Amino acid sequence: MPQPLAKVVQDDALHGPRGPDGRHEIVVPEGWLGEGAWVEIPLPRLLNCAACEGGGCDRCERSGAVATRPRKTLTEVVELQLPTAPAILRVPRRGGLPGEEAQGLGRGVLLLAVRTGAAPSEGVRRIARSLAPSRSSDALAPIAPPGLVTPGRFLWAAAALLAAGMAWLLGR
Repeated sequence: MPQPLAKVVQDDALHGPRGPDGRHEIVVPEGWLGEGAWVEIPLPRLLNCAACEGGGCDRCERSGAVATRPRKTLTEVVELQLPTAPAILRVPRRGGLPGEEAQGLGRGVLLLAVRTGAAPSEGVRRIARSLAPSRSSDALAPIAPPGLVTPGRFLWAAAALLAAGMAWLLGR
């Protein structure tokens, strides 16, 4: 199984109570990955449970699957930019619906395995970048290798240092 190579920019959707996480796999042509193409992915109504990989556990109520939407509703389409290499992406609020006893919680996380092949999976289609949504807080970004200083990491480090300095000054 490949290691997760990408994560969501907004990390708060990954922590705290939520519905069960689901797992889905798509195949795209290798050229799409190299270009970081934007795609539309129709989500099936039922996904394999990410906790037990379809074997049955408490998270999926022993069914091995999690529902992404109620029966007889329209297919949900996820639009995202592909990573530049095969990866497992964590997409917040696109996993399973919370159970009846957990109403009010948000949906789980979708673990989307992206693999290469000769043709895209059924229903997966490339879209023009101008048609794709702007990168929002739910957008995906590749994880930089450890030790690599990216502009985002630099800004987070600077903000953390500034906050620590302010806390030290106010505590005096």
